[in-house]
Amino acid sequence: MASAEPVTDATTRAEDLEEAVFKAAQVALHNAELFEVATQRARRLAAMNEVLRSTSTGLDADVSHVYAGWENALRSLIPFTVSGIALERPGAEGPVVWLSGDAIDFRVGQPLSRDSGPMWAMRNGRGYVLDDIRVFSPYGGHAGLEDGGIAAVVVAPLKARGRNYGVVGLGHVEPGSYDRRTRALLEEVAVSLSVALDNALLYQEVLDRKANQEKLLAKLISAQEEERTRLAAGLHDDTVQVLAAALLRLERIREVGGEKVEQPVDKLRATLESAMARARKTMVTLRPPVLDSEGVEPAVRQQLETLNKELGIRVGLSWRLDCRLHPTIETVLFRS
Repeated sequence: MASAEPVTDATTRAEDLEEAVFKAAQVALHNAELFEVATQRARRLAAMNEVLRSTSTGLDADVSHVYAGWENALRSLIPFTVSGIALERPGAEGPVVWLSGDAIDFRVGQPLSRDSGPMWAMRNGRGYVLDDIRVFSPYGGHAGLEDGGIAAVVVAPLKARGRNYGVVGLGHVEPGSYDRRTRALLEEVAVSLSVALDNALLYQEVLDRKANQEKLLAKLISAQEEERTRLAAGLHDDTVQVLAAALLRLERIREVGGEKVEQPVDKLRATLESAMARARKTMVTLRPPVLDSEGVEPAVRQQLETLNKELGIRVGLSWRLDCRLHPTIETVLFRS
């Protein structure tokens, strides 16, 4: 009986050692899991920070610039073979598509089909994940991704100012590449992307409106100048020519009537010559020919010479441009 106790002690020590090793392994495994979680979280935060940085651009950034920056930043966060966005644009039949990926046969700028999966996400305001769209795609088609060999798809809506105005999606050639966590992550990214794209669209809309206003103003100026030219031509072809013909007839009357009609003819001649001078001045005021033939500088100098001749006012003109300007700009400068 005396020899049994050391065996029991040895067994106990072995069990304690086993338990200690098991607990140490558990702690090591737990620490490894914590380290992996921390590493993934740090990687995710770094990627999200890059996504935010890429989308936090100035107001003058266009959609393509925002999209390119976002796409590059997202690659370290979610793997994908192809990415795409579709955005509502004024005058388009539906949201217009931007896609990246050489294998996808889909024209950039093409309207998104109304019965497509991305349109479903935009209408319903929520995203989805599909393991293989070639096998099962209950929400609709995916703009040619199936023919391009894409299997897994994750989609999230783009929202701004209280409405869904677009959709963002990622595709991968490997089936089952995405899950609910991927969808949640893409929806998180889509929040900052939505704001950046909406700002870019608003800025582009302002530029488009400004361009349209400039075009309308140019058309208005052109129409006004065309009317002025027509009136000036009418004065030249009708009024001035009639007055010139009347002067010729007066000379004929003078020759036939002799001294009896000389005085009234002279008075009438002075009246006609004054009318002709006023008509010619009106022609030049309406649209001076020199403005079209030589440009705004000679036209302005001509006006200043007239001012000096008629009112005795001298004005100096300093001109440093060595070339003609756009006709509309020359017209505005001359009118000013």
